Amino acid sequence: MKKISIGYNKTQEQRDKINVKAKSLILSKAITLCESHVPIKNLDSFKASFSKYVVNAITENFQLKEANLEKIIELTNIPYKQIKTIERNYKAIHIDTMQPDYNIYAKNENEIKLFEELQLLCEQLNKYKAMPSFHVITALNNRIRIEEGRFIPNHYYIQNTCK
Repeated sequence: MKKISIGYNKTQEQRDKINVKAKSLILSKAITLCESHVPIKNLDSFKASFSKYVVNAITENFQLKEANLEKIIELTNIPYKQIKTIERNYKAIHIDTMQPDYNIYAKNENEIKLFEELQLLCEQLNKYKAMPSFHVITALNNRIRIEEGRFIPNHYYIQNTCK
């Protein structure tokens, strides 16, 4: 079976972009907060655990070996709970490090056949500049949809019809 794209998942793409931006903002907030207490020399190590990095940097600065966390917080007055909260929020956002493929592919021959038929219909509607209209879509039972002012096959319909 040939691999054929029947749609594009713009929603997931936008969600991923928002997550990247949110994670970046949380990281910059953490850096700002923590740099007021310790210098951040290794960003990768800091990203792994903000709180651990700060505590380790402080114990290293004071040349302590097995220091009590409560005593370190008390003596240095670091906002440990706030750092932990920011760290939890940062780690809660999962980002795929690989370049994701947002294309939606046909899973079987029936989906490919239906997609090709709907593609022909959409080409004709677009060729004659049929007014993008709710009525056309409704008359076709949502087999097609409008994207950027053009009719395209509705991949949701294709996937749900050809299970």
